Amino acid sequence: MRLKGKIALITGAGRGIGRATALLFAREGADLALTPENPAEIEAVATEVRSLGRRAVPLAADLRDETQVSAMVSAALDSLGRVNAICPGPVATPLRARNYPNEDPRTLTQPDEVAEIILYLSCDGSAAINGAAIDVAWKGQDMLPTVR
Repeated sequence: MRLKGKIALITGAGRGIGRATALLFAREGADLALTPENPAEIEAVATEVRSLGRRAVPLAADLRDETQVSAMVSAALDSLGRVNAICPGPVATPLRARNYPNEDPRTLTQPDEVAEIILYLSCDGSAAINGAAIDVAWKGQDMLPTVR
C-alpha cells in the first residue's frame, strides 16, 4: 500500500477522474474527503471506499465560491487532516464527451491513467518532484510528456 496513512481531498469524486482516483487511493491505503459534481453520486463512491476499509467523508462545496472551498478544506482537515491540489487537462469523461461531441475519445487520456499519475505524485517515490507542471500529451501524437 503506497498511501497507507495518507489523506486526500478529491474533488469531482462522483465520476470520471475523481472516482477513478478515489478508488485507486483507497486501494492504496488513503483515507478520503470526497466532493462531487453531482451530490447524488458521492455516497455511492463513499460506500465503495468504505468497503475497501478506508475512511470516506463526503463534503459539498461549489468550487467557484472561495468561501465554500475554504469551508470544505477546513472540514476535510478537521475530519481527516493534509491536502494537495492536482488539476488535470483534457480527459475522456462523460462531461468532456457532452461538451465536445465531435472529439475522438481515443485521442484523450483515460480517467484511470490520470489517477495513476496522481497516485505517483502522491507517493514518497516522487518526493523530489516539487513545483513542476507535468504536461501529458494527447494519445496518438508522437510527443513525450514534458516537465516544465
